[in-house]
Amino acid sequence: MTVKVHSLLREVAGKATFVVKVPDDSLVGDVLDKVIDQFKDGFKRKYSLEGEWDPLKYFIVSLNGVLLHGSGGLGERVKEGDTVDILEPVTGG
Repeated sequence: MTVKVHSLLREVAGKATFVVKVPDDSLVGDVLDKVIDQFKDGFKRKYSLEGEWDPLKYFIVSLNGVLLHGSGGLGERVKEGDTVDILEPVTGG
C-alpha cells in the first residue's frame, strides 16, 4: 500500500511517498499506526504522542482521494493498491 505525506510531514518522514506493508483486511488506523511507528522519533519530536492518540486530531487523511472524517474513518478497510494520503492542516492567508 502506498502512503503519501504532504507539507510539513515530509520533514518527519524524510520522503514524500513510501510503501507500507500491512496484512490483508487492515484498517486505515492500522496504516497510520504503522507509519507513526516507522517514523516514531520524528513524530515524538513534532507531536505529543502521550495518552490517547487520535491521528485525525492532528492530520487530514484520505483513502484513494476521499477524505476521511471523524474516528469512524480510521475504520475503513484498505486493500492492495490503495493510497493513503496524510496531510497536516495548514492555515494562512
